[in-house]
Amino acid sequence: MPRKESPASAVIRFKYMDFIELPKYVYKYISWEKDYQKNIIMENKIFFPSARKFNDPFDSTVPLRYDLGNEEQIFNLYIEHIKHDHPELTEDEVKKAASNELKNNDIREPERIQYNINVQRDFAATKFGIFSVSTKMDNILLWSHYSNLHKGICIRFNCKKFQEFIETDCVKKGLIIYWNKVDYQNEYPTLNPFDFDNIESYTKSLLIKSHDWKYESELRFILFDFPDKSIVIPDGIIDQIILGCRISKENENELIQIGKKKNIELVQAVLKQNSFGLDFNKINV
Repeated sequence: MPRKESPASAVIRFKYMDFIELPKYVYKYISWEKDYQKNIIMENKIFFPSARKFNDPFDSTVPLRYDLGNEEQIFNLYIEHIKHDHPELTEDEVKKAASNELKNNDIREPERIQYNINVQRDFAATKFGIFSVSTKMDNILLWSHYSNLHKGICIRFNCKKFQEFIETDCVKKGLIIYWNKVDYQNEYPTLNPFDFDNIESYTKSLLIKSHDWKYESELRFILFDFPDKSIVIPDGIIDQIILGCRISKENENELIQIGKKKNIELVQAVLKQNSFGLDFNKINV
């Protein structure tokens, strides 16, 4: 039973969110053949797509089951909603309205359960934008799946500078970005929203994926209120570009010129000789 928040309340909420400590760097694997992906380098523009654009159909679909709460929790939930929608009512009137609503529209009824699941999934897809990165630079599957069969690039983000940007410039503009690691699970979970505080319940289902995706070592930056939005980041946050081991000479030359112009370090990925893996050599420009 999610609710729309105002930008002002979102800024206040930012101060109370529980953030994990970011690693020193995170990485974004991209193809260099697609203009919209080139914009990350050419225009410092990062894109926060909605979950509907992801390649995993289960992504961000784990529902919050409000029907799993006890009698008191569910009744208090109805009270909270009625107070929000009808602030003019007295305390007794709110309780009476909550009792009537619970009697006529009980969220524990099977039809209501499915309705709330559908609402919550639609909410997740239309409320949040998600910028996905990896904590790994050397995963050969990531290079294959997201960097055009090793013909693309991997972009390194300086997390200290990125976090400073999020906590200053973004907050001033009412852009609230939360980050956390993806939680990989073997079984499809059941989430009781009453087990979490209000902030966690917003993001919990956005961070659960099948164990099959664990190799991605994914970390997500979640943008509240603005799905499918691009944000321009300052120079310096992107501080290294790793060229795939199969990159074309044309694209390599183009990226070398870009690296010179934007003062971004360049590294070349090469195949290890005696094992399945990659080595990385700095390119002197």
